[in-house]
This record gives sequence, structure tokens and C-alpha cells, in this order.
Amino acid sequence: MAPAKPATTMRAGWLAARFKALREDRGLKGAEVADYIGKTQGTVSKLENGEFPLTGDTILRLMDLYGVSDLKERNELLQLSEEVAQRGWWDGYASLLGSNFADYIWMESRADAMHILEINAVPGLLQVPEYASALIGRGPQSSDEFQVRRLTEARLLRREQLSKPHSPHVRFLVHEGALHQEVGKPGVMKEQLEYLLTAMQRSNLEIRVIPLRAWSHTAATVGGGFTMFELPVPFPNVVAVESPAGAIYVEGPDIDSFTSSYNAIWADALSASKTEALIAQLAKDAAT
Repeated sequence: MAPAKPATTMRAGWLAARFKALREDRGLKGAEVADYIGKTQGTVSKLENGEFPLTGDTILRLMDLYGVSDLKERNELLQLSEEVAQRGWWDGYASLLGSNFADYIWMESRADAMHILEINAVPGLLQVPEYASALIGRGPQSSDEFQVRRLTEARLLRREQLSKPHSPHVRFLVHEGALHQEVGKPGVMKEQLEYLLTAMQRSNLEIRVIPLRAWSHTAATVGGGFTMFELPVPFPNVVAVESPAGAIYVEGPDIDSFTSSYNAIWADALSASKTEALIAQLAKDAAT
């Protein structure tokens, strides 16, 4: 069996793709690049696939070779290379989260804005500890108490990022059906609903409930949850679509359909005042 390729992050892939495009635009072969930077052709191939990191010295040499003289473009490439090397709190959970979801958390940490649609549960960034633990305990790691605890910790650390200075503006669309579910022990849903009411008072968070009557429209439009990330330059905007195998990432023109769907559902959702009134009533009625 051939050894598995090393996991690469999305941002490493972006940087590698930029340099591959620059090489092709100059009409250079991999062998010519390898000779210039003192590497093998195989190494150049791995650099362009994001499998090997592009170091600062190599990046400067490649920009010179490819004729990148525009200061703005040079700065963007150097900034992107710094982000590739960035490590965060999520690295301590890498073995549990995997590189796919590590990309997701990195985007949460860098986004200017996020637009989240959740159909089946309260969004992870709004979950209280007992609710998060109960949901994670239903998943593949349910038999491993240690993993459940670690994954719950990671989810709560993600939530904390929204209360830090310069945190992103986030819009949440939550289907009403998720708010009627009993998750965890008695009292958990009451605590969760009350937390949503508290979160609604934050200036960088907007929460809207999709009423039960809008279910058929929502299901037909999107089929499931997704998150749209508005990222700063030099990064592209990205949509993360939920799937049983993990997040599927969408970039480029394909994002437009998600934007249209999200805005249409937002327009059909309850207003802020009606959302707050509904959640308050559900919290009042919730079992204690």
C-alpha cells in the first residue's frame, strides 16, 4: 500500500496554486524552477501541491524568478505564507478534529463575517456546555468519554472567539424545529435557549429563527446547513457545506447560489423581535 499523502491545509493549497499559476504564466518548466531554487523537480511538484511548505527564502526567490514586482501582490503572497505557518489553539486538538475541520476553525478565526444556516441543531458557536456534550455524545465518539470531553472543550473554545476584540460579525439562521428538540438532561434546553437570548444582545451577533411553516422552502432550497465565510484579502470567500464525511468547501462563482439562498431564507425568517419572543416563550416552557 502506498503511503498516504501528508494532510495539507486549505491555505497551503491556495499559496501553492498561486505559485503554480505564476510559473505557468511565465512558461517555465518544473525542472527550470528546481534548478533555480536548488531543489529537485519532485520537491517543486510537492511545493505546488501544498504538500511541502514554502519557506520565506524560497518564496522571495520564486517571486523574483516569476517576475512578481508589484508590491501589493508580493505583500499578499508573503502574508499568505505567514498564514500557512500560523499555529492556533486548535492544533492541540488536531488528532481529534482532522485537517478538514482545522481549516474550518482557522477560517472562523480569520473571517470578517460569517453567515451560518443550521437546520438540525443550535449552531456550534452558540452551544452551552451540556448541550454540546450531549450532541457530541450521540456521534461516532460516543463510546469514548475522553474524546467527548475534548471535542466539547474545542467547541466551547470556538464559541469564546466570538467575544474577543475584533471578532467577526455573524448572522445565524436556526430552524425552529431545532429549538423544540429535547437535548440532554432536563434543564439543558432551558439553559441553551436562555443563552441564545443573551447572545442576541451582542452587537456582532444576529440570530433569526426559520419558522416551522418555512420548512419545505428551506429543505428544497438548501437541503442542509452551511456556513459562508467572508475572509480578508488575500483569501477567497468560502462556503463550508455540511456532509456526513465532514465539511465540503466551495469557492469561486459557485458561492453565488449559496448567497442567494441564504438571503432569501433570511428574508423569510422571523424578525429579531419575533425571534426573541419565540425563544423566550420556548425557554419559559422548557423542562427544568
